[in-house]
Amino acid sequence: MKIACYALAYNEEIILPHFIEHYKKFCDKIVIYDNMSTDNTKQIALDNGCEVVSWEAPGGGLNDQCYLDIKSNCYKADRNDYDWVITVDSDELYSHKDGVAGLLSCLEKYKREGVTLPKVRGYNMIGEDEESLDISQINKGVVDISYSKRCIFDPVLDMAWHFGCHPQHSQRFVDNIPGVVESSEEEVLLYHYKYINLDYVISRHLSYSDRLSSFNKQRGLAVHYEYSKEKIMQEYLDLKSKAEVVK
Repeated sequence: MKIACYALAYNEEIILPHFIEHYKKFCDKIVIYDNMSTDNTKQIALDNGCEVVSWEAPGGGLNDQCYLDIKSNCYKADRNDYDWVITVDSDELYSHKDGVAGLLSCLEKYKREGVTLPKVRGYNMIGEDEESLDISQINKGVVDISYSKRCIFDPVLDMAWHFGCHPQHSQRFVDNIPGVVESSEEEVLLYHYKYINLDYVISRHLSYSDRLSSFNKQRGLAVHYEYSKEKIMQEYLDLKSKAEVVK
C-alpha cells in the first residue's frame, strides 16, 4: 500500500519537523507547497527528504482560492501511483487510536471494502505548557467538527471542497463527487495543532493577519486571524477548560 502526502506551509519551522517525522512513518512521498516562507521551512523540508514546490499567490499573501486549487489538484498527476493521498495543512496530523499501525490497518481494510473517503473525527489539540513547543507532549484536545476534515482519500476521486476544507461547509460538495464510498465509522483521527501554547497562537495570528490577501478580505475568509489578542486568549482558555486526554 502506497500513500502520498501533500501539505501547505508558510513559516512552519517549529512544527514542520514533527509533521515530517509523523508522516514519514507511513507515507512514501511528502510534498511541501511552500508559500514563500521567510524562515527555515524550505530547508527543513529538503533536509528531510521532502519534495518542495515554492509558490506565490497572485498579488502575494494568504489566498484561500490558491490553497483550494492546490489541495484539489496536487495529487492528480500521481493518482495512478498511490492507494491513498493526504492533502493537509502543516499543523494537521492524521492518525488512529492505535497509532500508525492502527491507521495502516484501517486503510488496508477500507481498500478491501471499497471505501474511497473515510469519515474522520477531528480534535483541536491544546498545549498547556507555556514553555514547550513540542507537540509530541500534547495529549489533550476537544472534538471539533471544523477539523474533521475529509482530506485523506482514494486518489481516484476528483475531490472538491469549500474554502478551508471544513466539513460543515464542504459536505454538499463531497456528496456530489462520483465514486465516493464512505466508511461507516470515524476510525481515522485528525489532530490539529493550532494551539501549541498561547504565545504561539497569538504570534501565528499576527503573522497571518499581515498576509491576508485582498481576495480573502473581500470575501471574509480567514478573518479570524484579525482577532484581538484578548479574543484569541479567550478562545485558548475556553478550549483549555474543555480539553480532555485524547485516546
